[in-house]
Amino acid sequence: MKLLWLGDFYYDYDYISQDIEIISKWIKENNYYTILNLEGTIDSKKYGKIKKRGPNLSCSFESLNVLKKLNVIGVTLANNHVMDYGSEGLEHTIDLLDKNNILHSGAGRNIEEASKPFIINDGAESIAVYSYGWNIEETVIATESTAGCAPRDKEYIINQIKDNQYNLQKKVVCLHMGFEYNRLPMPYDIDLCHSLVENGVDMIIGNHPHCIQPKEIYKNCNIYYALGNFYFSSRRKRFNKKFRESIHNQCDYGVMVKTNFSLKECEEIIIEYNHDMNETIFSSQKHSLLLKELEGNSWQSKKYIKKAKKCKLNSNPILTCNENLNLRKINRFFLKFKLKELIKKVLKKNKKVDDTSKIKIAYISKNFRINGITNVIMNYALNLNKNKFEIYVLASRPICDEYIKKLLDNNIKFIEVPPKIGIKSFKYYFKLYSILNKKNFDIVHIHGNSATIVIELIIAKIKGIKVRIAHSHNTKCNNYRIHKILKPLISKFCSYCFACSNEAGKWMFDNEFDILPNGFETDKFLFSKENRKKVRKELGLTDEKKLIGHVGIFSEQKNHMFILNVFEKIASLDKDIYLILVGDGSNHDKIYSFINNSVYKDRIICYGETTDVKRLYDAMDIFFFPSKFEGLGIVLLEAQINGLNCVISNKIPEQVVLSDKNVIIKSLDDSCEEWGNSILNNFTDVRSRLAYYNENIESIENYDIKSNIKKIEKIYLSLYKGGKWIIWKLSIHIVIKR
Repeated sequence: MKLLWLGDFYYDYDYISQDIEIISKWIKENNYYTILNLEGTIDSKKYGKIKKRGPNLSCSFESLNVLKKLNVIGVTLANNHVMDYGSEGLEHTIDLLDKNNILHSGAGRNIEEASKPFIINDGAESIAVYSYGWNIEETVIATESTAGCAPRDKEYIINQIKDNQYNLQKKVVCLHMGFEYNRLPMPYDIDLCHSLVENGVDMIIGNHPHCIQPKEIYKNCNIYYALGNFYFSSRRKRFNKKFRESIHNQCDYGVMVKTNFSLKECEEIIIEYNHDMNETIFSSQKHSLLLKELEGNSWQSKKYIKKAKKCKLNSNPILTCNENLNLRKINRFFLKFKLKELIKKVLKKNKKVDDTSKIKIAYISKNFRINGITNVIMNYALNLNKNKFEIYVLASRPICDEYIKKLLDNNIKFIEVPPKIGIKSFKYYFKLYSILNKKNFDIVHIHGNSATIVIELIIAKIKGIKVRIAHSHNTKCNNYRIHKILKPLISKFCSYCFACSNEAGKWMFDNEFDILPNGFETDKFLFSKENRKKVRKELGLTDEKKLIGHVGIFSEQKNHMFILNVFEKIASLDKDIYLILVGDGSNHDKIYSFINNSVYKDRIICYGETTDVKRLYDAMDIFFFPSKFEGLGIVLLEAQINGLNCVISNKIPEQVVLSDKNVIIKSLDDSCEEWGNSILNNFTDVRSRLAYYNENIESIENYDIKSNIKKIEKIYLSLYKGGKWIIWKLSIHIVIKR
């Protein structure tokens, strides 16, 4: 029986990736049985995450099939992520492993269960695999009555391995040890491993630092201080650390250890994460550059300590064999985190707003039709804490009735004002003055595309509203001369400036501004194969048809005539390609006239406006977005999250591109034929669409409404109290009131 020992494993994809298929094939061809360190729980997000310093990890349900693919017979659970979703998450994970006949050790419903090893038997011999967690690195230790991990305590482990119940077996101890990104084991860990070997352990496997640490042969026993990452799926890109070695990013590498059942014959295989391919592959790097040998008693010298300090990438202390000294170092190391949490509590208490005196906010917009600004206001209004804020929306026609109903259902008041158009604008400003005079708002938050919003700011200042916020959403407007004249006035009448992008901020403000990406519920735009079938059936599209999609108001900015010209070139080459235009607007007649005169009008779908655009993304095969200018382009974000390949113009802010892999950027100076070829060559593979969200989750999280709302609520509260917030940085961020 041949065994294969792997490092840290975390899998959040909901499909089996190509690189896993390749590794699986190699494992099965060589008849290996594998053991790995399972970082986190399985399918446990429904139980709610615990509060901690680091990230909360839960593998997808599909990870069970991956474990089977990899021929996994056992997993170790003693680590700092197995309790990330509480005791319920751990218990659920244990139940899933048991149902799938996967052995486990290191964590359980109580300390007795957590301390039991799992047994591997080849008929003639057996191996007991123990697993112990280090409570310093946020590992929850089990007690007689509570769930958690077996403790990585020297005396406790030695008593366990000397237990007569397992005396006949060989013993492997898997230790959660070492601080993250430290390439050398600490003297404390080395001393512990030597003691375990002296008390009968046959092999030791270490995990946690996310990089490879040295191997040591001590008294004929193989000690691997850290195997590094085996597979971390969508989070692999995050381990982008610069080490002071010839191989700069050591976190890209891991070790697979092949052993026979006697555990004496060991062979190492180096694997690496290839960033360009986004795959884990067998590495060609030399072992000597990654898996170094620990020599003799060198670890006890001052020279070793100095070297260990030099190789670490963060402020982790180097632990010695002196327990009292270690305790002082650890307390000092975690004092920063504790202090930060304490300050958060104090600030939260100080900033608390009395429920009986809610802050009154007025969101002001030119209209309330289905467009980017309206969607931003809707997301803010619906997600702000209603116990702290009383929310009003002021806008003129056109108005989306469905949105108004949703506002009213959520106890958000809507006031219609006259249109802000030409000579009629005077009626708008008089009405606005009257409303601000009667309602006594604490904050006005004005959304727009040009400096003409300064008039609303002036009215708000006249009425004594102290907090006046201007929010820029675009990089051009129809009245540039007026914009240029009024732009310098904004800083005089505005108390805070927001912009959806850096470009939009520079367009609107001469003074400083804060970038607040247009937040929305990102997970609502995840691709659904079932919905795709349903919507395409409604649209009359069979599987072989390809659908090019665009979402946007019918205006010059969105460049619809160019879209139609490019489509005519494509349609002449392939009879199975269709176009859907979602939206409406001032250019309605011009666009419909062109379509009605087109020989391909039967393959152009004008869908109109909708508040449920997500279902249409599901039906599309590529997203076409050649705007002449954009403040941000939130529909492009939605399309990317849905997993669509996108062909866009170079007039769109770079920050809205989540991944170069799925977005093709072209110049508006390029010909229709060139644009058409880019579309024809980049239709989306339906099988890859769900993977996109997991692979780019870090970038997507920047636009999640939950994080946006936290930021904006803090700003509202601080401005309301008449103060500004500054940052004092002494290794941690402490926010205090000036």
